[in-house]
Amino acid sequence: MNNLGNSIYRKTTTIAFLSQRFRIWSRLGMLFYMYVLYNMVEWVYTLPDITTPQTTIISIIVGLSTPLATFYLKSGKELYSVYANLEYSNSVIAFIDHVGFVIDKFRIFPLIMLAFFGMMVYTSLMWGMDLGSTISMQQAAFLTTLSSASTFIFGFFITTGEVNMKLEEVYAERYNIDVELPSKELDKVVDNYLEDNK
Repeated sequence: MNNLGNSIYRKTTTIAFLSQRFRIWSRLGMLFYMYVLYNMVEWVYTLPDITTPQTTIISIIVGLSTPLATFYLKSGKELYSVYANLEYSNSVIAFIDHVGFVIDKFRIFPLIMLAFFGMMVYTSLMWGMDLGSTISMQQAAFLTTLSSASTFIFGFFITTGEVNMKLEEVYAERYNIDVELPSKELDKVVDNYLEDNK
């Protein structure tokens, strides 16, 4: 019975590690958010004018970027907190860890988010300029809301770089790679950012 418990624990811990290594839930959440945001912007383009309830919906959807980004950063920062000494059961698991490191190193998902949001802001501004003098206050408010969120997205992109440097430090420790990273300063920056965005 003890062997069964040990086997279940090891397998469950390994699966949980892989899920966290790829940050599956936060990345799926990010992709779903981009899908929702894209559909919202396309919906706004079809409206003759924007009502107050519609403006509220738009503000809520744009505002969801804050908790989503915080969740993404937290999932990265806490990635190795439990699994720092995890022994891989086979070389495939170790290879997956290496793939996860490469994805983090190149910041693929934050880059996708930044490019996507930039495209949304650009197309929305072009749409607003096409309206010319017929633009309403609600449509202007939509453009302002979407454009102002771009500051947060740039902050998110910068902070993911700092979080990924912390992941790189732990990765280097795990594989005995000799690198020098200013981890203490980065920890302070990340902690302050997460504290401000609770």
